[in-house]
Amino acid sequence: MPEPLALIVVLSVIFGVRSVNPVVGETNDAGLNAITTPRVGPAEVESAATGHPAVLEAAAIGIPHEIKGEAVVVMAVLRPGVTDDDGLRADIGARIAGELGKPLRPEAVEVVRALPKTRSGKVMRRVIRAAYLGLDPGDISSLDDPTSVGAIEALGRR
Repeated sequence: MPEPLALIVVLSVIFGVRSVNPVVGETNDAGLNAITTPRVGPAEVESAATGHPAVLEAAAIGIPHEIKGEAVVVMAVLRPGVTDDDGLRADIGARIAGELGKPLRPEAVEVVRALPKTRSGKVMRRVIRAAYLGLDPGDISSLDDPTSVGAIEALGRR
């Protein structure tokens, strides 16, 4: 019986995998390392956030984090009549962590009046991320409400 590492290397060459890390996980039938953590995009985080009864809509962005590499920040628009407080923000974060796992608990849940959207209604995550990090948001001429960017910039400076 061949050594496990030799088998991984041989199968990696056959299947065209360029990097082999036998410590990452088990080898599946195809000789590829099985990674147990699924990929999660902004849509999954936003769906978990809007699952909270107080959240009308949400946008998730990734920001640099010195330990994790990247951390999640959620911008939430609350339903009419709901008041913002630290307990509500913690509850929204707990709901996301409950649905997606504790490693995906947001670094921050920020409440905003409106999200930057195009006139057709598409949320502009790149503009949100740039504004939050204090970077140049680029061309924002297609935004429906350009004032929403200023509110996010103010949150990022805190």
